[in-house]
Amino acid sequence: MTYVKIFIDFLDDAENLNDAQLGRLVRAMLRYANRAIEPNLRGREAILWPAMRKQIDREFENYEKICERNRKNRNAKKQEDIPAPLPAAVPASPAPLPSSPAERPNLSPLNAPLGSSPLDRW
Repeated sequence: MTYVKIFIDFLDDAENLNDAQLGRLVRAMLRYANRAIEPNLRGREAILWPAMRKQIDREFENYEKICERNRKNRNAKKQEDIPAPLPAAVPASPAPLPSSPAERPNLSPLNAPLGSSPLDRW
């Protein structure tokens, strides 16, 4: 986890701590969230530590659930982005040309398609 969430109402709980005690508690929270190092607190801050540890553990569990959900969504999105394989295209074979010149149509550009004269075309 890359953060420690401290709620505003924590200020009410920490009201009886002096700055040094509050600093030790916050430093313990950061170390616990970063490396799961259980602190050895001896002052008044030790009274608040169990509640802070539970809060950090809950936040970590929620963070892990969000990460897992995002991984599943990302993997599903990747699967959707992969195009389905296209079916093998069968090349269309051209129609065979007649073998004898007499059977072939006269495709000369000089033959007018619309009239009998080559100039009718234009």
